[in-house]
Amino acid sequence: MSSKTLILAGGWEGHFPLEIAKIIKDIEAEKNIAAFIHTDLSVLETPETLASFDLVIPLWTMGTLSESQSKNLVTAIESGCGLLGIHGSADGFRENIDYQWMLGGQFVAHPGGVKNFSVQISNVDHEITRGIQNFSIHSEQYFVHIDPSINILATSTLKGDEEPEAWWYSKVTLPIAWTKNHGHGRVFYCSLGHHPIDLDVPEVRSMISRGLDWSRRTNN
Repeated sequence: MSSKTLILAGGWEGHFPLEIAKIIKDIEAEKNIAAFIHTDLSVLETPETLASFDLVIPLWTMGTLSESQSKNLVTAIESGCGLLGIHGSADGFRENIDYQWMLGGQFVAHPGGVKNFSVQISNVDHEITRGIQNFSIHSEQYFVHIDPSINILATSTLKGDEEPEAWWYSKVTLPIAWTKNHGHGRVFYCSLGHHPIDLDVPEVRSMISRGLDWSRRTNN
Protein backbone atom coordinates (compact mmCIF):
# COMPACT_ATOMS: atom_id res chain seq x y z
CA MET A 1 0.00 0.00 0.00
CA SER A 2 1.38 3.41 -0.96
CA SER A 3 2.09 5.95 1.75
CA LYS A 4 -0.22 8.91 2.38
CA THR A 5 0.39 12.18 4.22
CA LEU A 6 -2.28 14.37 5.80
CA ILE A 7 -1.49 18.10 5.96
CA LEU A 8 -3.76 20.22 8.16
CA ALA A 9 -3.44 23.84 6.99
CA GLY A 10 -5.26 26.48 8.98
CA GLY A 11 -5.41 28.61 12.08
CA TRP A 12 -3.68 31.99 12.17
CA GLU A 13 -2.99 33.11 8.60
CA GLY A 14 0.17 35.00 9.60
CA HIS A 15 2.07 31.71 9.40
CA PHE A 16 1.01 31.11 5.78
CA PRO A 17 -0.32 27.60 6.45
CA LEU A 18 -1.64 26.94 2.95
CA GLU A 19 1.50 28.23 1.24
CA ILE A 20 3.76 26.06 3.40
CA ALA A 21 1.40 23.11 2.96
CA LYS A 22 1.87 23.35 -0.80
CA ILE A 23 5.65 23.37 -0.37
CA ILE A 24 5.46 20.25 1.79
CA LYS A 25 3.15 18.61 -0.73
CA ASP A 26 5.73 19.28 -3.46
CA ILE A 27 8.52 17.80 -1.31
CA GLU A 28 6.41 14.68 -0.75
CA ALA A 29 5.61 14.46 -4.48
CA GLU A 30 9.36 14.29 -5.17
CA LYS A 31 9.35 11.12 -3.06
CA ASN A 32 6.23 9.77 -4.81
CA ILE A 33 4.25 10.27 -1.61
CA ALA A 34 0.63 11.41 -1.94
CA ALA A 35 -0.09 14.38 0.34
CA PHE A 36 -3.61 15.65 1.00
CA ILE A 37 -4.24 19.19 2.26
CA HIS A 38 -7.24 19.80 4.52
CA THR A 39 -8.15 23.34 5.56
CA ASP A 40 -10.47 22.26 8.36
CA LEU A 41 -10.20 19.76 11.19
CA SER A 42 -13.22 17.61 10.34
CA VAL A 43 -10.95 14.90 8.95
CA LEU A 44 -9.93 14.22 12.55
CA GLU A 45 -13.49 13.19 13.38
CA THR A 46 -13.18 9.82 11.64
CA PRO A 47 -10.65 7.36 13.10
CA GLU A 48 -10.91 5.12 10.02
CA THR A 49 -9.84 8.00 7.78
CA LEU A 50 -6.94 8.92 10.05
CA ALA A 51 -5.79 5.30 10.08
CA SER A 52 -5.25 5.47 6.31
CA PHE A 53 -2.48 8.07 6.70
CA ASP A 54 1.13 7.38 7.59
CA LEU A 55 2.02 10.94 8.59
CA VAL A 56 0.09 13.94 9.94
CA ILE A 57 1.45 17.48 9.62
CA PRO A 58 -0.50 20.08 11.64
CA LEU A 59 0.38 23.42 10.02
CA TRP A 60 -2.01 25.06 12.44
CA THR A 61 -1.56 27.98 14.84
CA MET A 62 -3.89 28.99 17.69
CA GLY A 63 -6.66 26.53 16.97
CA THR A 64 -8.95 24.40 19.07
CA LEU A 65 -9.41 20.63 18.97
CA SER A 66 -12.68 19.09 20.05
CA GLU A 67 -12.50 16.24 22.53
CA SER A 68 -13.08 13.66 19.80
CA GLN A 69 -10.60 15.28 17.38
CA SER A 70 -7.92 15.31 20.06
CA LYS A 71 -8.57 11.73 21.09
CA ASN A 72 -8.55 10.46 17.51
CA LEU A 73 -5.34 12.29 16.62
CA VAL A 74 -3.50 11.09 19.72
CA THR A 75 -4.72 7.52 19.15
CA ALA A 76 -3.51 7.61 15.54
CA ILE A 77 -0.02 8.71 16.57
CA GLU A 78 0.15 6.24 19.45
CA SER A 79 -0.81 3.51 16.97
CA GLY A 80 2.14 4.25 14.69
CA CYS A 81 1.25 7.19 12.46
CA GLY A 82 3.99 9.83 12.34
CA LEU A 83 3.62 13.46 13.42
CA LEU A 84 5.66 16.33 11.97
CA GLY A 85 5.41 19.90 13.24
CA ILE A 86 6.78 23.11 11.75
CA HIS A 87 7.04 26.46 13.56
CA GLY A 88 3.47 27.39 14.63
CA SER A 89 2.62 23.73 15.14
CA ALA A 90 4.07 24.27 18.62
CA ASP A 91 1.28 26.79 19.21
CA GLY A 92 -1.34 24.84 17.33
CA PHE A 93 -3.71 24.01 20.15
CA ARG A 94 -2.39 25.83 23.18
CA GLU A 95 -5.15 24.66 25.54
CA ASN A 96 -4.70 20.99 24.66
CA ILE A 97 -2.21 19.33 27.00
CA ASP A 98 -2.46 15.99 25.21
CA TYR A 99 -1.35 17.61 21.95
CA GLN A 100 1.54 19.43 23.64
CA TRP A 101 2.64 16.23 25.35
CA MET A 102 2.57 14.40 22.02
CA LEU A 103 4.51 17.08 20.10
CA GLY A 104 7.06 17.52 22.88
CA GLY A 105 6.84 21.28 23.42
CA GLN A 106 4.76 24.44 23.51
CA PHE A 107 5.55 27.89 22.13
CA VAL A 108 5.97 30.64 24.73
CA ALA A 109 7.53 33.64 22.96
CA HIS A 110 9.73 34.84 20.09
CA PRO A 111 12.07 37.41 21.70
CA GLY A 112 13.12 40.10 19.26
CA GLY A 113 10.61 39.04 16.60
CA VAL A 114 11.93 38.26 13.11
CA LYS A 115 15.70 38.65 13.18
CA ASN A 116 19.00 37.12 12.13
CA PHE A 117 20.35 34.29 14.27
CA SER A 118 22.48 31.19 13.92
CA VAL A 119 21.51 27.55 14.27
CA GLN A 120 23.89 24.92 15.63
CA ILE A 121 23.54 21.23 14.80
CA SER A 122 23.83 19.58 18.19
CA ASN A 123 23.30 15.98 17.08
CA VAL A 124 25.57 15.36 14.09
CA ASP A 125 24.94 11.61 14.03
CA HIS A 126 21.15 11.56 13.61
CA GLU A 127 19.90 10.68 10.12
CA ILE A 128 17.90 13.93 9.98
CA THR A 129 20.89 16.19 10.65
CA ARG A 130 23.88 14.10 9.54
CA GLY A 131 26.10 16.14 7.23
CA ILE A 132 24.20 19.41 7.76
CA GLN A 133 26.43 22.28 8.87
CA ASN A 134 25.61 25.13 11.24
CA PHE A 135 23.80 27.92 9.42
CA SER A 136 22.26 31.38 9.75
CA ILE A 137 18.64 32.34 9.14
CA HIS A 138 16.31 35.35 9.27
CA SER A 139 13.22 34.16 11.12
CA GLU A 140 11.59 33.96 14.55
CA GLN A 141 13.70 32.41 17.28
CA TYR A 142 11.15 30.41 19.22
CA PHE A 143 11.29 30.11 23.01
CA VAL A 144 9.47 26.86 23.85
CA HIS A 145 8.69 24.92 26.97
CA ILE A 146 9.75 21.34 26.27
CA ASP A 147 9.37 17.78 27.42
CA PRO A 148 12.84 17.02 28.85
CA SER A 149 12.79 13.60 27.20
CA ILE A 150 12.97 14.95 23.63
CA ASN A 151 16.04 14.25 21.50
CA ILE A 152 17.34 17.69 20.50
CA LEU A 153 18.92 17.82 17.04
CA ALA A 154 19.61 21.54 16.62
CA THR A 155 19.79 24.58 18.91
CA SER A 156 20.20 28.34 18.90
CA THR A 157 21.47 30.72 21.57
CA LEU A 158 19.28 33.55 22.80
CA LYS A 159 21.66 36.47 23.31
CA GLY A 160 19.63 37.98 26.13
CA ASP A 161 19.57 41.56 24.82
CA GLU A 162 16.46 41.31 22.63
CA GLU A 163 14.09 42.87 25.15
CA PRO A 164 16.10 43.51 28.33
CA GLU A 165 13.09 44.45 30.44
CA ALA A 166 11.38 41.12 29.80
CA TRP A 167 11.73 37.84 31.68
CA TRP A 168 13.75 36.21 28.87
CA TYR A 169 16.77 38.51 29.31
CA SER A 170 19.02 35.59 30.23
CA LYS A 171 21.36 34.04 27.69
CA VAL A 172 19.96 30.55 27.11
CA THR A 173 20.17 27.75 24.56
CA LEU A 174 16.90 27.07 22.75
CA PRO A 175 15.89 23.85 20.96
CA ILE A 176 15.31 24.37 17.23
CA ALA A 177 14.57 20.82 16.09
CA TRP A 178 13.88 17.61 17.95
CA THR A 179 12.53 14.07 17.72
CA LYS A 180 10.61 11.92 20.16
CA ASN A 181 8.43 8.85 20.25
CA HIS A 182 4.79 8.89 21.28
CA GLY A 183 3.51 5.38 21.69
CA HIS A 184 4.43 3.63 18.43
CA GLY A 185 4.54 6.92 16.50
CA ARG A 186 7.58 8.99 15.64
CA VAL A 187 7.47 12.77 16.13
CA PHE A 188 9.70 15.41 14.52
CA TYR A 189 9.45 19.16 15.12
CA CYS A 190 11.33 22.14 13.65
CA SER A 191 10.68 25.62 15.04
CA LEU A 192 11.81 27.34 11.84
CA GLY A 193 9.26 28.20 9.16
CA HIS A 194 7.73 31.54 10.11
CA HIS A 195 7.63 32.46 6.41
CA PRO A 196 7.56 30.13 3.39
CA ILE A 197 10.96 31.51 2.39
CA ASP A 198 12.46 29.79 5.45
CA LEU A 199 12.05 26.51 3.57
CA ASP A 200 14.24 27.86 0.78
CA VAL A 201 17.21 27.71 3.16
CA PRO A 202 18.92 24.45 2.10
CA GLU A 203 19.61 23.28 5.64
CA VAL A 204 16.00 23.84 6.72
CA ARG A 205 14.62 22.12 3.64
CA SER A 206 16.95 19.16 4.19
CA MET A 207 15.94 18.75 7.83
CA ILE A 208 12.25 18.89 7.00
CA SER A 209 12.61 16.55 4.02
CA ARG A 210 14.50 14.03 6.12
CA GLY A 211 12.09 14.55 8.99
CA LEU A 212 9.22 13.55 6.72
CA ASP A 213 10.97 10.27 5.95
CA TRP A 214 12.05 9.60 9.52
CA SER A 215 8.68 10.20 11.13
CA ARG A 216 6.26 8.57 8.69
CA ARG A 217 4.84 5.14 9.49
CA THR A 218 6.92 2.34 7.98
CA ASN A 219 5.13 -0.79 9.19
CA ASN A 220 2.18 -0.79 6.75
